This record gives sequence, C-alpha cells and structure tokens, in this order.
Amino acid sequence: MAIAVSFPSAAGAAGGKAIVTLGKQAELFARGAAVGVPVHITCDAPSVPTGQSFSQNVSVQLSEVVAGDVVQEGYGTASDFMCDGSPHSSTVYVIPNVGGGPFGGGAVHPFIDGTAFASAQLSVCSLPGIFPPTAAPFASPMPPPLPSPIPSFPGLPSCQSAQHQAVVSIVGDNGG
Repeated sequence: MAIAVSFPSAAGAAGGKAIVTLGKQAELFARGAAVGVPVHITCDAPSVPTGQSFSQNVSVQLSEVVAGDVVQEGYGTASDFMCDGSPHSSTVYVIPNVGGGPFGGGAVHPFIDGTAFASAQLSVCSLPGIFPPTAAPFASPMPPPLPSPIPSFPGLPSCQSAQHQAVVSIVGDNGG
C-alpha cells in the first residue's frame, strides 16, 4: 500500500502545490553499490524576489532486508529537476549507509534484487538572502550609521514541499 501526502505551499508563497511520487521499480547498479530510484515531481515555478535565493531538492531513503535479518538503509538526493507546473521524472541514486555503532561503522551490505521500503521528500524554496547589501568602502568620511535593532531581510521563506512512501521493487544485474 502506498501513501501519498502533499502539502500546500507555506504562508506567503505565491500559490503552488508540490507532488512527489516514487516509481514502482528501482534499478540495481554495480552489484548493489547503488539503487536508482525513479521519482515523479510536479511543482510550480517558484517566485524568487530580488535579494532572495532559490533551493530545490528531492531526497530518497531506502530500507531493504538484505541478509537474514540485516536491514540495509541508504540515502540519496538530487536537485536536477524542473519546476514549471508540469510533471517531470528524475532518478535519485541511493547509496548504502555505513552501519553505525558505539565504536564505529559496521559492515555495509549491498542492496539486492527484491523489495524495499522507500520514502521521498521534496522541497522547493525561495529564501531570504544571507548577506545584507554592502556599502562602498571609504565612500564617505562620516561614521557609518548605527544598525537598526532588527535587520531587514527581503521577505520570508516561501516553500513547496511534499512526501511519499511506497514499497518498490529493486531489479537489476547483481553480477556486474
């Protein structure tokens, strides 16, 4: 059973609703060193006012039972997708995580042909600039004005986000 959740844009955003869904079949690469997970994304073109920056990201977390009761997890991210109101597809490459423990990492198991639980997160945001506008150095012999008590940023963050969870089939040539 797949669960799809999408959230409308944050307060202050210019409309927009983002959607992310996971493909049903992922591809195994390099004998399990990576899994290419297809994601389908729909997001509106963001409005990026002057002085703001833009960020977009889709991430996928994968969990698969690979050996008896060993669960291998992995994570991947991509930002090479288009937001224009139309659906687009991208592939996120998930790499197995190194096992953690109190004294360091454990063995990393490759992903294998089979089924895995996948979770995708989508975020598309315009963000206030980090640095205030600069003044020309030595422009005036007058001392600089005192800063205002609250710095003025050019707007608030405006984001579209969505998430989706599903069971996906991993297939591929695990021999090479």
